[in-house]
Amino acid sequence: MAARQPQDGEAAVALATVERRAGPAAPRHARPTRGGRGARVVAWLPACLAVAMGLAIRVEQYLHQRALWFDEGLLALNIIHRPYRRLFDPLAYHQGAPPGFLVAQRTAMHAFGGGEAALRLVPFLGGCLAVVVFAHLAHRVLSRPAALVATVLFALSPFLVYYSNEVQQYSTDALFTVLLLDLAAGLLLAPVRPRRAVGFGLAGAVAVLCSHPAVFVAAGASAVLVAVPLLRRDRVRSPGRCSASDSGRPPEPRVMGRPEAPRG
Repeated sequence: MAARQPQDGEAAVALATVERRAGPAAPRHARPTRGGRGARVVAWLPACLAVAMGLAIRVEQYLHQRALWFDEGLLALNIIHRPYRRLFDPLAYHQGAPPGFLVAQRTAMHAFGGGEAALRLVPFLGGCLAVVVFAHLAHRVLSRPAALVATVLFALSPFLVYYSNEVQQYSTDALFTVLLLDLAAGLLLAPVRPRRAVGFGLAGAVAVLCSHPAVFVAAGASAVLVAVPLLRRDRVRSPGRCSASDSGRPPEPRVMGRPEAPRG
């Protein structure tokens, strides 16, 4: 005797009963929070301590207010005795600095006086911001342990600490370098948005005026941002072209010339 097939109404009632007993289903795309906000704070705490240590060292050096040495004094003479329009001309005393940096230095001098503290304010702020931006860049492109090591090395680097307290553009060079790399990494690792692309373009334009190495960094980052989408598009168009290592198969030997007859 054939078994009776359940009707649609009976099947719906049975399904509702099973769902009621099992409870509400979890969202398909939900991710475990692992403690929520507190876990994220604990995870970022070592990096924040490293950044705070680097900032504290730079503040101590800035408050020490050591005297200007010879090369700093020559650049300071150009900043003090030249009006804004002449900061775009070649500098005297065989000095060289980007015009944006010189304009920022002269603005700080007009606002806070012509002492060592005012002349070193822009490099000091550039060095402090470079530590923060580098920590963000490291945690964006590296694993958490590697990013922590990189942040500690950057924050406690003797050269970066020293140049954060010198009347030269070296600390702002480091700032604009890591800033452009951080913005470029954000465009590569996330869906491209017009706001991010415009931000990278504006940052590159400002960086070129304020830093000489930023010209090469912006050009290289722009080349990568153009090349990577083209390579990804080419992979999508030809999905069958993959190496033997990607497919998990041993490579097939290629025989040049006339193939041999199979042996009996």
